[in-house]
Amino acid sequence: MKKYIKNLVCILCVISTVVLCCVGCKKGNNDNNETITPTTIALSEAKDVVINALSIVEDAQQLSIINCVANNMVSSTSGNRNIFAKMSSFNIDIELQGQSNINGKAERKGLAWKKYSLANDNCKEYYDGTQVYQQAETNNVVEFQNSYYGQILQALDCLYIDILFIDEAWSSIYNNLVSKTPTKDGYTYSMDIKMSDYVFFATSRAMLNGLSLEGLFGDIGSEIYLKTQQEGGAELILTFDKLNRITKLDFEIESFGSDFDGIIKTKTKISVSKSLEGVSQPDWVINN
Repeated sequence: MKKYIKNLVCILCVISTVVLCCVGCKKGNNDNNETITPTTIALSEAKDVVINALSIVEDAQQLSIINCVANNMVSSTSGNRNIFAKMSSFNIDIELQGQSNINGKAERKGLAWKKYSLANDNCKEYYDGTQVYQQAETNNVVEFQNSYYGQILQALDCLYIDILFIDEAWSSIYNNLVSKTPTKDGYTYSMDIKMSDYVFFATSRAMLNGLSLEGLFGDIGSEIYLKTQQEGGAELILTFDKLNRITKLDFEIESFGSDFDGIIKTKTKISVSKSLEGVSQPDWVINN
């Protein structure tokens, strides 16, 4: 189990340090058989829409941009930028190259994870808000902070999702134009990033906050670090409904790491989508 946690958290750290390269948009047809043509908008316009979509008025005073109190991360941003807190209840799908996929559902309220039910081929976990029921090599009841998926959610939260939308990211890593494509139910944003600048940005933030560079891009100037800057990539698509609400985040990353065979390329896909239903206790918990 510790092996799985270490490997997966390292991969998620890699995820956290890469953001948003250009996504090519294909032409399609809507219900009226009209050609759908993407348009180009200014980054400042996209930023305003995203920030407004993530705002939580009732929790504005208690939700910081980072929402990761334990790491005391510093940001000039105010207001919520955490997509988990905004969606409240959501589906999570993580596809890891060479490993079994993780999927399930989670709930979030402000700074706290309320519930989750997540699984892959090797481990199932259910968090009821108090303790985690775990079915893996053996059946266990553990604390959230010691659980397999609890650590993954915290890595996504503190190292990955939040840094996509903080003010420092908007001002330093994105190119100036965003592709906007109409859809049947709203539209999507495909956002472009300067990969070299982002690798430096993310690594610097990790160092600033005392986070390990293991599993990230390595030390600044290392072979893996430079290779990721030059050959790594990512694509992010934000899906909105007609009321400008974010309903889905799709993120795909190609980065570099090392194993016994030397430097290798890895690919990870993550999808977070709004759910209208909360987390239910799975049958395997009841039966055990």
